[in-house]
Amino acid sequence: MPLRNNVEVRAQRIILRVFSATDAREAFEAMTPSLSKFMSWEVPKTPADFEKVWKGWEENRKRELEIVFVIRDRKTQEFLGLVGLHRLTTAPRIGIWIKEVSHGRGYGKASVQAVIEWAAQELGIEQFSYSVAEENIASQRIAQSLGGVKNGYLVGSKYNAQIYKIMHHVPIFKEAL
Repeated sequence: MPLRNNVEVRAQRIILRVFSATDAREAFEAMTPSLSKFMSWEVPKTPADFEKVWKGWEENRKRELEIVFVIRDRKTQEFLGLVGLHRLTTAPRIGIWIKEVSHGRGYGKASVQAVIEWAAQELGIEQFSYSVAEENIASQRIAQSLGGVKNGYLVGSKYNAQIYKIMHHVPIFKEAL
């Protein structure tokens, strides 16, 4: 199934929409060096540098390699962060960041859960990888709360990471007796 540019995923508190040029300013302004300390990438220095990044996301979506969503508050439409599903053709990997002023409010878990549900339903993906810096306890809790189990370890130049495997589980409904 082709990855459309108009995908919208609604959850109780958030809405995920495919990243577009109209989201670039808010996303760039929310990126900080301290936010990226647990990310594999560095914050782009200029909006033009960031444009190269998000145009790459668009191209990769068209090639069905990844999809990146903007996370917004469902009531206010406030920009909260980004969540992506990467490496779709090999080993689907979830990546997420929430802007610093919105940390600790459950948006990360809600976003990861929404991406998993969407990908299972729309793309038939049942297993996801979620790489988390060892020191990023909050992100480890997200993986664990969604049934993630440690499935590997990555030694990196920026940080070392735990790799979690998260399975999508289809709810089982019991017939009324």
